[in-house]
Amino acid sequence: MVERGHWASQRLADSTQSSNINSDSIVVTHPFHPLRQQRLRILFQRRQAGRRVYICECGERTVTLLEDWTDRGEPSVPRPLTYDRLADLHKALRAIRGG
Repeated sequence: MVERGHWASQRLADSTQSSNINSDSIVVTHPFHPLRQQRLRILFQRRQAGRRVYICECGERTVTLLEDWTDRGEPSVPRPLTYDRLADLHKALRAIRGG
């Protein structure tokens, strides 16, 4: 029988995409995330679907955050409001409203 702690550490050891970065922290920067502007301790990081994610301590539980949702992500580049972008928005709103 494999102990849970051994299984979890073995799973991490088997993953070439994971690395332990204890005592490091990040700030949630996603504008609509409920933890926005909170600093969280990083337990470890890994890659999922080609994107870096951080598994962080959040009270009694853990939370997984995409790198783009944190202060480590690339800053968003402002895009000008063009006719094409407005037209796409209009199409999306019509589709949501069903007409």
